[in-house]
Amino acid sequence: MMGPEDAQLAAYRRAFEQSPLGTVVLEQVVHPDEASALRKRLRARGFLPYRRLDRGRYELLAEIGEPDLIQNLRRVAAAVTGARLVVAQAEAYRLRHGDYLLESTDLLPPPRRWYELTCDLSAGSSGEAQVVYARRGEHVFVAPQLAGSFALVRRDTEVSRYDRYLNHRIGDRVVHRLRLALVSTEVAETAPPPKAQSSKPQSSWPPKA
Repeated sequence: MMGPEDAQLAAYRRAFEQSPLGTVVLEQVVHPDEASALRKRLRARGFLPYRRLDRGRYELLAEIGEPDLIQNLRRVAAAVTGARLVVAQAEAYRLRHGDYLLESTDLLPPPRRWYELTCDLSAGSSGEAQVVYARRGEHVFVAPQLAGSFALVRRDTEVSRYDRYLNHRIGDRVVHRLRLALVSTEVAETAPPPKAQSSKPQSSWPPKA
């Protein structure tokens, strides 16, 4: 993983702190060659189809391995947020033409806060498959699909998320993503949201205790 330079990290941290929700997109974090190798390893571990009308249509890998990559991403996220972070959940997923991902927090217990990191491992940038965050129906942040980038968002249970439906404009391209939930060790909070109930394969979102 290339990772940003110290000066870039400082700029990203300022942008994160100054944004209303706590959001930032870091570009060129994962080198294209590393992303290609990661896609091959993840594919070998076996993605499974996820099909649920109110939650999405995509391919899911709930156990991704890759501890070194995950810890590198965690360290960058900690540098940007200024918080001591631990990884609560991690998963990988793929989106193709006709796919989408919906994830709402409307049925979760009282709020707690966590950080969500979405890392794009795609072979290229499509201009499609944006990740949209909304609060009470109003869009508050849209992360573009940029190969090698990651979006970092401070979340609570009032904020929902979805990956936009991939229509014909995506062609035969495939969007590959990692998603991490990171929890601060410095702030006493209520218990994290429980694991969502769904058909197999089971998504690990929202994060659990």
